[in-house]
Amino acid sequence: KFPPVLMIYFIVSLFIAGIFTLMGFTNREGYYCSSQNLLDAYITSTMFCTSIGAILTYLLLQAPLFGLMHMLAVSWTIFYPFTKKRFDNAGKTKYLHISAVLIVLLAPTIPVILAFATDGFVITKSLPFTCLVKNLDVFYYTFLLPISIACATELTLLLLLVRKLISHDGSIGIAERKL
Repeated sequence: KFPPVLMIYFIVSLFIAGIFTLMGFTNREGYYCSSQNLLDAYITSTMFCTSIGAILTYLLLQAPLFGLMHMLAVSWTIFYPFTKKRFDNAGKTKYLHISAVLIVLLAPTIPVILAFATDGFVITKSLPFTCLVKNLDVFYYTFLLPISIACATELTLLLLLVRKLISHDGSIGIAERKL
């Protein structure tokens, strides 16, 4: 069904990101460092570092967006049950599912393209060794800020849902019985 399947996508996205993060513990010779000189290695990253950085950036941006789409779908179900029922009866829910998945699959490509257009990716200095966006301003605006906005929106919707459920007195109206 539509809303719960987004959480499955969320979990799969984080699982794949975890696999790529675990690859950082391998730290094989030549995977991350392109030179013995620290400054040269910082300026030019290896192809492995660039690809791991792009994949991790994409997947770690994709996961909160799946969570946000799930929370939007659940909020829509709770706040507008009649509209949800009409969409279900008309078979239009699949279009919402397709559009939500397309938005989540395409939106994280923009920060990855911006990272490539600016300075690319660089290896972090702590374990697990992984590659992130080199320019800190680009990293903030294309990685941390979208994740923070998605998580804040999810939290706000969750609090609104909890408030709605707590304020519900338990009685079922005539219109709700028809559902």
